[in-house]
Amino acid sequence: MHEWGIVESLIQEVIERSKENGLETVDKVFVSLGRDDHLTPAALKLCFSVLAKGTILEKTELEIQEGEDNGVMINRIEGSTP
Repeated sequence: MHEWGIVESLIQEVIERSKENGLETVDKVFVSLGRDDHLTPAALKLCFSVLAKGTILEKTELEIQEGEDNGVMINRIEGSTP
């Protein structure tokens, strides 16, 4: 399933950006999902919940909006600093 690879990359990117911005926890991630993408919001959420286990994103809420571009784009990351 190509969904796993897409979401693995998404998780790595969110973790990297979170560290760069000094976030200790990540509460919510806002992403846009391209209309032409074969990945559905339900599949994206399922893969995210499984692959985020054991990371700082384990309890993170994923907010998905329809996007204009193809693929999954990170729009905003909300969290807290120490």
